[in-house]
Amino acid sequence: MDENAERQERLRERQEQRQARLQARRRARARREFDSSVPSPCILVCQLDPKSGFCLGCARSADEIREWMILSAAEKRAILERLPGRKAEAEWRSAADALASGQEGDNI
Repeated sequence: MDENAERQERLRERQEQRQARLQARRRARARREFDSSVPSPCILVCQLDPKSGFCLGCARSADEIREWMILSAAEKRAILERLPGRKAEAEWRSAADALASGQEGDNI
């Protein structure tokens, strides 16, 4: 078997394995009961920052936003604990970008 055929075979095997994992996850999710005890942090400012990949409103990733309804209460609380750090980092990055572009500090 030549190198190209081997590479294509490995790629096909990885795709099949990925598809099997996705199907298993979907089956497992179908059996879950939705937890509504932890409220969503959404503030209806739904825009993803292209640099960080986090929502400018709630600081969640696209995956966290999409899967919020199917996450357990513990998973939701773990995400909520990370949000203040993400928001602080975003504010720092925004201030640094403003300084770098000369928007602030003109009055000095």
